[in-house]
Amino acid sequence: MAEAATKLPFHHPEHPAVFRDPTDAMTVDVDVAVIGSGAGGATIAAELAEAGLEVAIFEKGPYVTHVDMTQTERDMIPLLFEDAGSRTTRDGGMLVWHAHAVGGTTVVNNAICFDPPDEILDRWASEFGVEGARKADLAPSIAKARFVLNVQRIQPHEISKNAQVMMRGAEKLGLKGGLFEHNRTACLQSGFCMLGCAYDRKQNHNITYVPRALSFGAKLYPDARIGRMAPSGRAIKHAVGTIKNRKTGQLHALEIRARIFVVAGGAISTPTLLLANGLANGSGQVGLNLHCHPTAPVVAWFKDEEIYFNRGITQVFYVDKLDEGYLLESISGGPSQSGAMVPVYGKALHEVMKGFNHFAAAFVQIRDEVSGRVSVGPKTVPIVDYTIREPDASKLRKGYETLCRIYLTGGASHVEIPHNNLKRYRNEADLAEIAKLGLAPGTFGALTAHQMGTCRMGEDPRKAVVDSGGKAHDYDNLFIADSSVFPTSIGVNPQITITTLATHFARRIVREKSKLIGS
Repeated sequence: MAEAATKLPFHHPEHPAVFRDPTDAMTVDVDVAVIGSGAGGATIAAELAEAGLEVAIFEKGPYVTHVDMTQTERDMIPLLFEDAGSRTTRDGGMLVWHAHAVGGTTVVNNAICFDPPDEILDRWASEFGVEGARKADLAPSIAKARFVLNVQRIQPHEISKNAQVMMRGAEKLGLKGGLFEHNRTACLQSGFCMLGCAYDRKQNHNITYVPRALSFGAKLYPDARIGRMAPSGRAIKHAVGTIKNRKTGQLHALEIRARIFVVAGGAISTPTLLLANGLANGSGQVGLNLHCHPTAPVVAWFKDEEIYFNRGITQVFYVDKLDEGYLLESISGGPSQSGAMVPVYGKALHEVMKGFNHFAAAFVQIRDEVSGRVSVGPKTVPIVDYTIREPDASKLRKGYETLCRIYLTGGASHVEIPHNNLKRYRNEADLAEIAKLGLAPGTFGALTAHQMGTCRMGEDPRKAVVDSGGKAHDYDNLFIADSSVFPTSIGVNPQITITTLATHFARRIVREKSKLIGS
């Protein structure tokens, strides 16, 4: 039986390298402890394990595989998302989406792949003193990320009806657009990407980098929540927390001893952990400089045309307006996610949802300039302070106007912005009103799925939390490998940038491993 177990696929929930449902306290002693298993954590764990280091991955969320994915919102959203998908900014003005599961937010993302933008990397170098991370420096890491994730262009036969109507309007207006690159293989176009892929066609880190790490000898500890990290001088010596038996609900003590600690919880959980422990904040920058690509939907009705926008690949087509500070991205979702985009309630919402098959929708995604912050509340609950302000509010209004015009040009009977004015936009005269649209918190629907920047990198320890290779300025064995190290908003979906930087940081650790682990 033991021999059979070792031959299980590496993403099988009963693989012996996965330590689930413990019955007693655990102590783990390794070369590298990676806290977090998303795009950053899974990648750096796989790279370091491949280089021969003894690696353990600790993930506070569950280990969810295709066998657990029911494709129902009521099951999967509470299981996969922080606060069951209901976390908001402090002022309640924006929904904050990020996942907690093995594979992190890659399990619930829409598989969109953009390489790190050249102009952003150049800006990081010129304005923030980031060294060795321009496009030429990162090229090998980008290539490996794209290979492991199997990045490819969405094909014409995979274009959903939801995307077709947006494309139709954009082409008539002469707008620059394109089909996304994504990391799916032989996609079945079920439309459930944001609930996890029950068919393992989305090549998220849960079925790519995590299995790679396990194949090179890493160990995985899901349901492991780290509470305290204990420093001694310029080194983190150990960490303690709990690990949950999901079958019984019982928590067991967990102690981690490692020569290197990598924190990769994302731009909300990483600063929360560091702030709660008073770590790596000599610069005073931990938790500051939060950017989050504020995102807001537009919903169009095609009265005489059935869209079935919840069918097919969830995001297919985009319009590039980054020269004006925003992207327009087609989007789909299930009934509860979609109902939240419609600016009516109760019986009125019930009536609107009867026309669900005639919906089309897309997002305005802002490359934000104004930043917010993450702080720590009671019981170490993260508090996210972020409000959309100028000049970002003007970008959002321009995005709304452009997207509404696209849909009306493409044949929509009317378009709605989730806003408490309940306005229906039908013509150019209506669209002219968007320039004056009020965007106070709570008056319109907005969310963030891309948080970044709360532990930014740079070579000046007075202004940055980590150096250009991901190492904390204040400690010799503490690294951060997630989107929190971004000095600015990047404007595009960050999966490849995070994976690339984690690969880049891993190469640095491998070069310096004799100094870091003593052999």
